[in-house]
Amino acid sequence: MENDIWNEISSFLNQLRCENINRESYIYFQELANIQLKKKMEKEKVNILLNHISNEDREKLKQYGEILEEEAFVSEQRAYCQGYVDCIQLLAGLGLLKKSTDMEKIISEMKSN
Repeated sequence: MENDIWNEISSFLNQLRCENINRESYIYFQELANIQLKKKMEKEKVNILLNHISNEDREKLKQYGEILEEEAFVSEQRAYCQGYVDCIQLLAGLGLLKKSTDMEKIISEMKSN
């Protein structure tokens, strides 16, 4: 029974991580919206510059940009999962969750993902 509960918790946490921005608990940061707007405006300028450089240099810059975006995404996901781990540890520290090997297994799985 306890395994079933931890499986459900793990499944729920993974569903939360799915970027559902329509859920009631979604947190909105105006700062992020501002940065995204700035990024969009600057991207247009960069695209104009890219038209004036060699194809080889353009590809190198595009690859670098893709790596930066991938790094930002993975970093965001890591921070999100770290929040899960911190909450689980906080609840366990407060005695609201029993510390178990299943809980440690979930934390370990989150660390490795």
